[in-house]
Amino acid sequence: RGFICSLATRRTPATKMLDLNDTLWMPVAERCEPIEDLLKAQGVGLIKRKLINKMAGGSVLNMKQTADKLTITAEGIKTRVDEIGLTWNGHKKSGELGPEEWTVRTEDDKIVCEITLVGKGVRTVTRWLENEKELVTLLAWKGNDGQTASAKRVFKKVKRSA
Repeated sequence: RGFICSLATRRTPATKMLDLNDTLWMPVAERCEPIEDLLKAQGVGLIKRKLINKMAGGSVLNMKQTADKLTITAEGIKTRVDEIGLTWNGHKKSGELGPEEWTVRTEDDKIVCEITLVGKGVRTVTRWLENEKELVTLLAWKGNDGQTASAKRVFKKVKRSA
């Protein structure tokens, strides 16, 4: 009996890539923490914080994924498209708060993006599935000034209409 168990365990890969291709996700309002404190800690002004928080609250996330890229289209008050290279390591990009350096890794069915805001701090965005029906996004901030903030947001899978 022990032999069969160990054989079966070996076949399972230690980590499998989180596959979000062709999925649609709607925020679960009561399980989405506001992101205003996180934005404030990063130095985003009041009006922009209110706008971003409102946009994030009602945005449906449309995911497309290939072996090396995740494209997230947030459809809400405004449409925003984010392309994330799944193999980025020190990838330089310009963001809303200035220059950014992205490192993306996958670990234990999670996609982890570490975004260094040059001279300000590090934003970490971790995404994973819970119960195959919920997508959890954990946003965390650690400022160079020692300030920290985080927000957890939960999305439920939405069936595509034909």
